[in-house]
Amino acid sequence: MRACIFLIVFYFILPFVEDAGSAFAQKRQAYNWVFGDSTGLNFSSGSPVPYTTGKCTFGENTGCISDTSGNLLFYLGKLSTGDGVSAVNYESIYNRNYQVIQNGDSLLTSFDMNACSLFLPKPGSSDLYYLLYINYYTLQFPTQSPGLYYSVLGASLNGGNGACIDRNHSLIDSTNFSEHIAAVRHANGRDWWILTYEYLVDSAVTYLLDTAGLHGPYYQHIQIGMQTSSTEFGQMVFSKDGTRMGLSEGGIINTFDFDRCTGLLTNPHYYSEDALHIPNSLNLYGCAFSPSGNLFYLGGFDYSHHVDSVYQLNLNNNHLTRLFGDTCNFYILGEYALAPDSKIYIASSTDQLGWGVSVFDSLNTHLCIIDKPDSNGIACHFIPYGLYLGHRRSWPGLPNMPNYGLYQLPGSPCDTLGLGVNSLEANSSLTWGIYPNPSDGEFSVFITNPRMQDQYRIRLYDVTGRIMLNQTICAKEQECRMETGNLRAGLYILKLERNGVLAGSKKLIVSESK
Repeated sequence: MRACIFLIVFYFILPFVEDAGSAFAQKRQAYNWVFGDSTGLNFSSGSPVPYTTGKCTFGENTGCISDTSGNLLFYLGKLSTGDGVSAVNYESIYNRNYQVIQNGDSLLTSFDMNACSLFLPKPGSSDLYYLLYINYYTLQFPTQSPGLYYSVLGASLNGGNGACIDRNHSLIDSTNFSEHIAAVRHANGRDWWILTYEYLVDSAVTYLLDTAGLHGPYYQHIQIGMQTSSTEFGQMVFSKDGTRMGLSEGGIINTFDFDRCTGLLTNPHYYSEDALHIPNSLNLYGCAFSPSGNLFYLGGFDYSHHVDSVYQLNLNNNHLTRLFGDTCNFYILGEYALAPDSKIYIASSTDQLGWGVSVFDSLNTHLCIIDKPDSNGIACHFIPYGLYLGHRRSWPGLPNMPNYGLYQLPGSPCDTLGLGVNSLEANSSLTWGIYPNPSDGEFSVFITNPRMQDQYRIRLYDVTGRIMLNQTICAKEQECRMETGNLRAGLYILKLERNGVLAGSKKLIVSESK
């Protein structure tokens, strides 16, 4: 199969629009945390400010999202009677006015499953949002299958109060799902990877959310977690830059590298409690990466000795530092969360068996703080019960949020949308195209207004990021024929570089040869 490259000189104006503040606007979607017993935090001032106007109670399963201006938009919760006792047996979607949105009740979720739901903005839309969640307990919903579900929400519907368009839509029926789900931005800066896993079958399960909706499932055979059906505790998180995934669960810790281009996990590291000299009686629960991703924080509770513990694991040298160990007296330290202020907060709660107790004290009305999480050892400044919630109390869960502000990975094979910052220099005067497209294999690349002194490089990638063609051409050449090999029919990404800088990327569709 051959491709012909023609360089034709003519002038064409290429409009280019780039919203320089888009990444910052996306970051504001994490400015509001709603969790605990009708409590929450607002980070719009740069520091967390508790607010006490909530009317819902939350257990371990907590999710919320704000709009790009930093205003609370949706959250997941259960109606509270005011003393911490839930007045209903199911979770609903609420708006910023603490009202259940239209058709937003009776979700197939459970508030005592940790970090098993999350909100994502639909790529390409300023109004639609996806809520993904895992239904694990068949006793709570005996007529529904356990597995992975989603609902679609419209923010402007119902007079701006929001509405659920598609509720409890099943993606996979499975009794093997863990209680964990996490998301990270695709390398193209627009789409989302959603990751969960099935125990007993050694499979990571990934979905891709793009402008057309959800695609998948994609299975990767790799061991994650304890791989036992008895797993009840734990948390799965991505690093801030999306290049690492970490998990603490029961008696083990996992870390992986993550490819934002392909959605694949690589370079697994499995740490047991024995290997790290952590007591076997400790139930590992929460975890979080430092902002740099080089330090991994984890902890849990020891029922047999009534002790809570917090550790820091240096991923560069596997050195473990115990930051905190204290008698818990049936209090537990729950989920961890890296906040917009670059600090890590840890939930503190009464024992899970005590949802309905009316206890407000110095432990459950505060969050613990890791003040400088990128500092090694005790220099990270762990502050036990350091953030007061305004006489509202915490449960074990904190909001399960991706890094909404994570944007494109410039220059990567999957930075295919022209969002990369390296494409903003003089290349804006370069106009180019592919013809014909779709193609049966023979195609031409046209470049307008080339500069004779420049060097141009053509790279062709398949959808997994594998390079299929890589060749330098000169602008003075009028035609350059390239051997592309036997390309299968499908979608490819063709990238053009000028003087080592990405000039642009385009999709190429190869159809079956006639």
